[in-house]
Parts: sequence; structure tokens; C-alpha cells
Amino acid sequence: MKKSFLGCLATAALVLPLVASCGDSKIEVHYWYRENNETRTVLEYFERGFEELHENVDVILEPQQGNYNEMAQLVVQGASARNYPNIIQAYPDNVATFLSTRNDLVVNLDEYINDPEIGLSAEDKEDLIGFDQGSNYAVEGTYSVPYYSSTEVMYYNRSALIGQILPGVNGGHAIDDNYINHLTWEEMFEVLGPAIFAHDENLEESEKILKTNGQNSNGYYALLDYQSDDNMYITLSKQYDIPYSDIVNGVGTSLFNNDEAKALIKQYSEYAQDHLIISQGVTGDDFYGTTLLEDETALFIIDSTAGASWVTSNKGIQYDVAPIPTAEDGGKYVMSQGANLCLLNRDSESNRMAWEFYTYMANKENALYWALNTSYIPFRNSTYEEQAYIDATSFNGEMDPSSSAYVSSRVIDALEIYSSDYEYFIATPYDGSSNLREAVAGLMAEALNYSSGTPSDDVVNGWFTEAETAANN
Repeated sequence: MKKSFLGCLATAALVLPLVASCGDSKIEVHYWYRENNETRTVLEYFERGFEELHENVDVILEPQQGNYNEMAQLVVQGASARNYPNIIQAYPDNVATFLSTRNDLVVNLDEYINDPEIGLSAEDKEDLIGFDQGSNYAVEGTYSVPYYSSTEVMYYNRSALIGQILPGVNGGHAIDDNYINHLTWEEMFEVLGPAIFAHDENLEESEKILKTNGQNSNGYYALLDYQSDDNMYITLSKQYDIPYSDIVNGVGTSLFNNDEAKALIKQYSEYAQDHLIISQGVTGDDFYGTTLLEDETALFIIDSTAGASWVTSNKGIQYDVAPIPTAEDGGKYVMSQGANLCLLNRDSESNRMAWEFYTYMANKENALYWALNTSYIPFRNSTYEEQAYIDATSFNGEMDPSSSAYVSSRVIDALEIYSSDYEYFIATPYDGSSNLREAVAGLMAEALNYSSGTPSDDVVNGWFTEAETAANN
């Protein structure tokens, strides 16, 4: 069974000098990652296994404090002195920053990928989920590989929703799994939400489907809580085919300031004022959607699959998992999340062994071990077909339906829908794309926090101008 995800960072080792001790002839492979106990344990298992196969190699795991951007900044600061690891856990935005820091800082993996002895087979390339995204940078080549995979799903209050019969909803039939698994944003905000509020209008708090006075919710309530403002903005842009960013003539360019985006943001501001949607940018970084879900002051939350173990109820509420909604007349896209692994250029011997350590960790056997012993979803398609994974993640009658184990098992069903009906994507990474992410997150939060009715064009234009300024700084 999967272990619980530990969200807080352990007190980690500080940046260590990257030089071998005097007289030590072993090849050192330094690995930087954001530590939590479950990933540390699995990485140590891989470290031991790899070193048994390569007695001349010393894998040095160096957990780092702080977030991904702070860890990436250590690389930038240490670039001139070559004070950085061989392998780093990093988001595509971070890799793009490395590429712009020094032209030989990041290893172009094409040489290794196509090597007849240590390269990837055609089967591997097909099996590794998101493998092609490693070449989605402004510089030609492959500069990252998939590993810490996750995506977004929609957790919901099954106890409150399934079986409800509401006028105009699901053709007059009771709400069921099929209905929730195929929600569009339009259906959610213009049909389901209004029907729930109409049902609740004259009822006592205890009888409402969506509670408005939760004990721990600080006055917040909404049909849906979206935990990531930037992911929400980027995903909506992709689904509605609204320009967000691109690489033009080799230069990363923000394209988000356009009339289509402004119309969408204005609509979502109105949805928020009708208590149909809220976000962490509104409630604050220390306030999580799981609190709203437990208080029943939100019926749906959209969050990472890596957070499934946090979705558990002390009140006996049964939760379930569905794909995120889609645009009614748009594409079915969901964001590919989680950090990749990036190899930084040190010397030919350690570069090669760093690559071999990755392929060791990413082989089918170890990919299964990673999926079974961490909260990350498989980064190989074939892992989903392994009987051990099926057994570990399938619902059985012994599971408490209000437990995180049950919720984790239901995540797999949502991922199966993604594999058949959706397309994974990432926002175009380039030097400065992380600034753009932060800018649109602020824009989204500002729109959802607006409380003076339909925002005027001047107000919306002001939001976008402010965001564009932030993105370019």
C-alpha cells in the first residue's frame, strides 16, 4: 500500500562542497532534492542498489531546504564556481533558467539517450510519460527527464452529492459518477452550482448540501476551491485555446494580455462573487482546501495527486476523485506537474554516471518500486499494468471510505480517464516563465477576490497591466 505523503520538509542538509575527498578515486554523483521522509527512504534504496552494481561510484544524496525556486537559485549562484550537483530535482521553469545562466551548465541528454550501450530504447521513450517535454525548451536538445510525476484531479464530497436529484441537473436523474466525471466548467458553474444554492436557499444549515457556516472555514465557502491560482489560469487558457506564452524566434514571450483572457477572467470574477469558486490566493497560503472540504463549505477541490493522502475525513464523509472539468467547446487538457530531473554539467565521467543512475532509477522494476512507496503517480505507462500496482491501488472492502487510502485508490480511476480522454501539457518553459506564473497567479487571485459586482473593463485592464509589469520584472 502506498505510504502517506509528508508535506513538510525535514531539516535538511545544507549545500555541501562538491569536491571529492583527498585520495578518493571514486566517481561522485551528487543529487539535490527537496526532502520528505518517503522519498529519502526510496532514494537511499536506489543509492545502495546502484553502488552495488558500480563499486567505483559514490552517490551522494543532498536534501535541500526551501522551495524549488530557492533550490534552483543556489545553482545559479554557484554556477561560476561549479558549486552545484550532477542531478537536481527541478521544474521546467527552473531548467530554463539554468539554460540561460551558462550555455554549458545543463547537459544535453541527446548523446546519452541515443547511446547504443546506455541509451533509451524506443519502448522506453514511449513508456516514459512526458518524455517529449524534455525537449520543449528554447534551446535545441533534451534537458530534463520525467520522474516526480503528478497532475491535478478534483476531489469531491461523495456523501453530499451522489444520489441528489436537482431540477435541471443530469437530465433530471440523480447525480452519479458519470455525471461528475464529465463535468464542464459551464455545467458546474451555470447549472450544478445554481441548482445547489436554489435547493439550499430556505433550509437549515444542517440540511444544506453546501454548508455556509463551517466551524473552521473562516467564513469562506464556495462550490469549488482551486488550490493553485497559476495552474488554474494556465489550464483555462489551454482548454479555451487562449494565448498564454510561447517561444518566438528563440525568445520566451508572454501572450496572456489579450481580449479573450480578459473576458474569461471577468466571468470568473462573477463566479467567485456568487460563491461558485474560490482559490488559495484568496484564502491564504496557510489555509487549505481540505479544511473547506471537511467543513462541507466546499463540495469540490482541485489539487495535486501528490496531496491525496491529505484528503481524509474525521466526520465519516466519503470523498471521491474525478478528472478536472473541461471547457464546453474546448480541448480536454490537464497539466503535467511534478518536478523533472535535470543533469548539470561537471565532467564527462560523473555526467555519464549521473545518467546511468537516472536510467537505473527509471527502469521498470524501480519505477514500480517508486510508485508503490511514494505519493507520486507512475512516470511509466507500463507501471499501471503491473499487478502489484493494481493490487496496491485498487479499492477493496476493507478500506474505510473516508480514509486517505480509499481516496488514493480512487485517484487511479481519474488517471485512467485522463489516459483515454485527456491530453497532458506543460506551459512553455523559458527564462522568466516562473515570473509569468507568479504574475498570473496574482491576477487570478485579484479577480476572485473582487467584491464590487461585475468588474469594469478599466478594472480588468488594470489587473492585466499590473500582471504584465510583474511578469517582465
